[in-house]
Amino acid sequence: MSRREEEVVREAMRQVEGRRQRRRGVAILRWLVAFWLLALALFFLLPWPLAGKVWALAHGLCAQREGHMLGFAGRFLPLCARDSGLYLGALLGAAYLLARGRALAAGRPARWFWAPFLAMVVLFAVD
Repeated sequence: MSRREEEVVREAMRQVEGRRQRRRGVAILRWLVAFWLLALALFFLLPWPLAGKVWALAHGLCAQREGHMLGFAGRFLPLCARDSGLYLGALLGAAYLLARGRALAAGRPARWFWAPFLAMVVLFAVD
């Protein structure tokens, strides 16, 4: 094969691999969407009152100590003031980056990034 033909074959193989990866990503996204839709449906279909379900769901995210809870009109929110700020800040930061189209502006993070990042997420969850 000539050099030009080898380049064409290499480019075709790169394009085919790119399509495979995109299909895999779409399949994973479909499963994630299906999982969260099922979880949301179960959340609303369970027979308990909505307020009780929200408090139970938030209990895994917050210690819910009485002196730390935010209250309005005699009712308390299911997350304490500290956790409300942490989760709201993370949510607003992610929403801002997505809205600006900057979610992967610098590309995907390097492999060395993931171990410390996941360690911090675990510490965040344990706290």
